[in-house]
Amino acid sequence: PKNENVVIISEKKYNEMAKAKKNAEYLAMLDKSFQQLEEGKTISFDMEELRAMESDDWKPTQKVLNWMKQMEEENE
Repeated sequence: PKNENVVIISEKKYNEMAKAKKNAEYLAMLDKSFQQLEEGKTISFDMEELRAMESDDWKPTQKVLNWMKQMEEENE
């Protein structure tokens, strides 16, 4: 049967491997973010807009709705 082997490594080595995995995932996320930026798939907000978003009764503005529609159309 496959995947039934047991491997013993030190806790230090395990932690190094876990850290390397997290770093690789983070770098992949950054690559995706840079790609989205280059493709214009981002939206920017000023501080006033961000503060408004903190409200419990915040509703997406037309700016947000337009951006979401654009992203949906590009993904079709």
